[in-house]
Amino acid sequence: MQRLSIRLLAVLAVLALSGAGFTKTTRATTANTSNHQRSYYWYFAQADWYFDYNTVANEEWEMEVDFGGLVNTNPTGGMLLDLGYQDNSDDPHDMPPLVFLYQH
Repeated sequence: MQRLSIRLLAVLAVLALSGAGFTKTTRATTANTSNHQRSYYWYFAQADWYFDYNTVANEEWEMEVDFGGLVNTNPTGGMLLDLGYQDNSDDPHDMPPLVFLYQH
C-alpha cells in the first residue's frame, strides 16, 4: 500500500509541475492579439473612400460577408481591398495606412 501512495504522489507532482510552464504562453498570446483588437478607420483602397471604424477581425468578417471569399492581411495572391488608418482627420492622408486587407 505504501508503494502505491509514493507512486501516486510522484504522478501528482509531475502533473502539478508540468502545468507551471504554461503561464507565460497566455501572456504572450494576449500581447500578440492586441493589434487585432485596435480599431482603425477603413477606406476602400481603389477609391480612398471612408466607410467604417472597426477592429481588424470585425472588418475581415464584414468584408467576407459583403464580397464573399477570404479576407485577411496576407498579400500573397490577394487583391488589395481595404486600408486601415489610425487617424481619420487628414485628407489627403498624411501618414501611410497601418493595416492592409486583401481579398482572396
